[in-house]
Amino acid sequence: MLDPYNFLADDISDTIPPKARGLMIYPQAGEGVVNGKSTKQIILVNGNRQSELKAWGKVGFALWANDYMQGSSNHFGIRETILKVDRKTVFSAMTERIPVACNRLVNAWGDYDYWLKTRVWFLKSYVEPGNTLPFLYTPKDRGIIDFNEERDYHLTYILRDYKGNETTYSFTVKGEKTRIPEPEQEEGTLFRWNQTNSYSMPGMHLIVPYGLLTKNTLLRPTAKERPGKLSDSYSFYPTSCPLVAPGEISFYVDKEVDVSKVYVASDGVFAGGDYQNGWVTGRVNDLGAYFELAYDDEGPDVTPVSLGDHIVLKLVDNKSGVASYRATIDGQFVVFDKVDKKPLVGCDLCETPIRKTSRTHLLRFTAIDNRKNERVFETNIIY
Repeated sequence: MLDPYNFLADDISDTIPPKARGLMIYPQAGEGVVNGKSTKQIILVNGNRQSELKAWGKVGFALWANDYMQGSSNHFGIRETILKVDRKTVFSAMTERIPVACNRLVNAWGDYDYWLKTRVWFLKSYVEPGNTLPFLYTPKDRGIIDFNEERDYHLTYILRDYKGNETTYSFTVKGEKTRIPEPEQEEGTLFRWNQTNSYSMPGMHLIVPYGLLTKNTLLRPTAKERPGKLSDSYSFYPTSCPLVAPGEISFYVDKEVDVSKVYVASDGVFAGGDYQNGWVTGRVNDLGAYFELAYDDEGPDVTPVSLGDHIVLKLVDNKSGVASYRATIDGQFVVFDKVDKKPLVGCDLCETPIRKTSRTHLLRFTAIDNRKNERVFETNIIY
């Protein structure tokens, strides 16, 4: 994914520099403390004025900042971010391009938990141990700063846009020796970022391979009983917790059913359903979702909305979801396009090979869901 400025810069006027909005501070658990606390803290940026900051040990920082340009009320991301400590660069990011394969790693660059609650992105100026985004640069220690001397540390953020407009935000952190509390011991199952992890309960098995977590994550598994259903429902984290790529969850099928119609649902949405040796396996994209077995032996619903020169059909499958569809008129293939953000598909007959003769034609529309259930809708149209 490329910065549009790479192609549009000559047509855009921009003399407005980026603006810092807030600072998030992250004492590392058991290794750092800020203002006597070991929890993360927010400071709103107002020019270069700040509250007094005192730190000891290892601390990470994150910045909430936006870029702007004249003639637009929108705000934009920051192209280049640099953090210096005592004039030495400890972190830099140049978001000129983001490889599509690395897209989900952006969740680990930002404070995802805070974004879930506020829709505000604080982007970290340090790198989680398993984050391999190629445009994040840290000379050492992943950008985490070690306040290990009793003195003033001078930190400066430099923010630049494509046009070279620049903003600096400087602040001082006083190194002050303070006792660092031991991290609290929480109940749960620890999944480590640098290994393959697994977790099992009766009839269920979760696997998160190496490379899918960017930091150690404490699972808090929960199970909801579903009497009479194919399985109970399971979740592994109290909020959304996206993985870098899909993991696997498997359920044992202990009931007499047609296993070709069984699938794994993630928050009610189809998440795969490969059957082998009594187990059905699906994808896990988010550890905070609820997973369960579901059954679908009914084809999608196809309902006509408009049968004029522009044909519109409502296409819905509330179970495993629509996998594919195909349409013909008098046996000749015609294209139906999806309507954005609506469960509709449409076809402009004037864009098809069908000649307008004001005669009757046979429309045949076939829809197949993710469990290979088929629905055929046929009707006559006059065109």
